[in-house]
Amino acid sequence: MGKFAKTKIMDTQYQPLYKQAASMQYKFHDYTHAAGTAVDPGAMALRNQMHALTNDLARGRDPRQIDNRMRTIQNQLRRQQTLTNNYATGHTQVLNDTQTRFMNRNFDSMRRTMNQHPNFK
Repeated sequence: MGKFAKTKIMDTQYQPLYKQAASMQYKFHDYTHAAGTAVDPGAMALRNQMHALTNDLARGRDPRQIDNRMRTIQNQLRRQQTLTNNYATGHTQVLNDTQTRFMNRNFDSMRRTMNQHPNFK
């Protein structure tokens, strides 16, 4: 065996989800940079979760774990949507309401797809 570990090939059922998750990650990046909220702690936490989601899909993690990751992202999106821009406390709404609804709808769709995975228990 060589010095490099064998890479696991992505589950074919994960490939469309991976593409959609990567697209959502780029869209989130575009939204936050356009709004000037990219360095907000809430935006960074969401960005980290989205990055972890694409990694989970690429590595073929358990469908239940991936679903939980998507649910965590949705909860963070909902939580940040309730924030008002309060510079005294440092809380900033990182996405506007339309963008948040768009992201949540996409994650709902991805979760429905994940729930149909044969190994989803």
